[in-house]
Amino acid sequence: MPIAKNTVTRAQAAKLMKKGRRKKNAATKIPAHLWVMNGIVPPKEEHRIYPPKLREGRKKLVPWRIDFAFPSVRVAVEIEGGTFSRGRHVRPKGYQDDMEKYNYICGELGWRILRYTPQKVDYEQIKRVLKEVIKC
Repeated sequence: MPIAKNTVTRAQAAKLMKKGRRKKNAATKIPAHLWVMNGIVPPKEEHRIYPPKLREGRKKLVPWRIDFAFPSVRVAVEIEGGTFSRGRHVRPKGYQDDMEKYNYICGELGWRILRYTPQKVDYEQIKRVLKEVIKC
């Protein structure tokens, strides 16, 4: 599946961030019809979870965002973009931030997190995990 190029300039992205609206990275977008085609109800996108304390370098609580969430069964799908282009997820600070986020969401809130690169989303695994969680 080809990945659409992000058409937002840096200046436009900065303006959106200031207004509190965030343009989703094209590499982490999964159209609703792909979820449905694979037998999965489309998840909530950009689900927010607030950290338990003020994060380093922040003046206020800023929520973590889960790329795709099934909040009723506490299952999250994270798309780790930029893994081959030295993106935020593989740089030291981004990697540490992700570990803090995942440890809190899994360890303290009891969520299950499935992590994929944009090219390797395993819908069958997502379906199996959702079925297993729903059975419990």
